[in-house]
Amino acid sequence: MRAALATYFDLGQSYGISDSAFRPEVVAPPDSISDVGVNSPLGWGTILPVLLKAPEVMQLWRDAALEQVHRPEIETGWSPDLGSRENFDGILESYIRDHDVNSCDITIFAVGVAYLYLQLGPGVPMAYVDGVLTCFEYAAYAKPVSQEIAKVARVHASAALARADNPIENLTRRAEPSESRDSEGYVELTQFTAFTGLYLCVDEGDEQHISALLASLGVREEDQLLFEFHGTLHYTWASCVLEPRSMHTGDPSTRLEQLRRMLVDVRQAHVFLGTCDAYGKLVLDEIRAQADWYGGAVGNSVRDHRELNKLRTMALAVVNLTQYGLVTQTDEDQNYFSRFEMNAQIGRKHELISNATEVLYSVQSANEQEELSRRERLLNSVAVVLASLTLVSVMVDSYNFVREQETLLPSLTLRVVIFAILIVLILCLLLVGRRRWRQ
Repeated sequence: MRAALATYFDLGQSYGISDSAFRPEVVAPPDSISDVGVNSPLGWGTILPVLLKAPEVMQLWRDAALEQVHRPEIETGWSPDLGSRENFDGILESYIRDHDVNSCDITIFAVGVAYLYLQLGPGVPMAYVDGVLTCFEYAAYAKPVSQEIAKVARVHASAALARADNPIENLTRRAEPSESRDSEGYVELTQFTAFTGLYLCVDEGDEQHISALLASLGVREEDQLLFEFHGTLHYTWASCVLEPRSMHTGDPSTRLEQLRRMLVDVRQAHVFLGTCDAYGKLVLDEIRAQADWYGGAVGNSVRDHRELNKLRTMALAVVNLTQYGLVTQTDEDQNYFSRFEMNAQIGRKHELISNATEVLYSVQSANEQEELSRRERLLNSVAVVLASLTLVSVMVDSYNFVREQETLLPSLTLRVVIFAILIVLILCLLLVGRRRWRQ
């Protein structure tokens, strides 16, 4: 049996919305006949093979997993039936330290979300499989491991970009993962929310363990999803058991190929969830920033209506491209996505992203309109004052002319009254205009 872990994580910014953000030669093509008929709306991404390009990260992960064995809060699967705890932990440590890792790949998508897939080699006894996966999972949450995985992924993404000066990166920059620290000073990051355990039943004799494994995972009969030409995916939110169509034909590599389509579906679902999580947090953080700015928080800078309009365009593109129907219309794939959606609630995340970006843009646009109106009122006031001064100047010149002629307004009293009436009219115009502007 090949045990695996799968998860997603946010790189902190987007580079685009499709594979066009990357150089063509680094984009991962669909490499299996099982992928025929399956689309990837966000592109196929670019793959970083950690074992080949960053073996030091894999070693760091192993070392951190070894440290998890003796943490009291970690459930490694030990029971008195398996002998002494000390002996069990020693065997578990040997598998974590020495057992072969078939693959450890990070698939990076232009939207700024990465998919991490770790697959162990065959030969780990069933009694120790859960313990090995659990230790690797909790080791990934540890700050040093999380940081190194994210670091090598970002370096690979930057090297794969088609252009260096990408304005989308600043527009979509997200907050860094937060830290959590226990009373003993142990620090974890929130970079990884959870891992999905995958059990690939492709080796000789695995069929003997499937029933017991399904029972231990709590897989119900209605959660057994049939893929006609590939096999069966036994689903739970935390773990999935993948059983090929035939356990008695071909070799393990052939049976792994039969599972390829299911693994593609698992990846697509996780990438969709990770993308919506990333953009959901982005818009919520922007709402908080805007609210703080309205409250007069010192030093806060927020996006203006132009930037928010660009952000809204990106967010709506994410909402439209993370639809399960764009991946495939095949019933067997949609059955898996429907079951995944019951837990992931991506539809609700779509609503949050759409509504939040619309509100943000509308409010900021209204503020911009108010600012434009204020400027127009100022310009109108200046224009009225200038016109009034011009009128007064004309009236003074007219008065001087009339006074010299002494024919039109011979009476000084009449001249003063007319001049006063003009001044009152000018003041009335200014007051009426000011009242309208306030309204």
